[in-house]
Amino acid sequence: MNHLNNILPMPLTKTSFKTGERKAGRAKGTPNKIPSIAKERVTELLDLLDSGIADNLEQLTPKERVDLYVKLLEFVMPKMARVEPEASDKSTEPQTIKIEFVGNEY
Repeated sequence: MNHLNNILPMPLTKTSFKTGERKAGRAKGTPNKIPSIAKERVTELLDLLDSGIADNLEQLTPKERVDLYVKLLEFVMPKMARVEPEASDKSTEPQTIKIEFVGNEY
């Protein structure tokens, strides 16, 4: 049985792997090849479509152009999360707000 110790793997213990330690797979920071290939193909397709897109945009109605603009805007600007206002002062007494106009007189 002593000769089998060299062949059989060591049993895993709590100290075999440390938290966060990588034993296999891609090295940290190595890009995945499949998404980069797909991204390259999409870029090539967009380049082909780019030549006729100006003509297509002119054929859209103003409403369709605005809809397209709003849809495309989601890809470059993050959506804002809904935030509920929270009063810092929990008092129920009315507050006075003073507004002062500086510059041209009305």
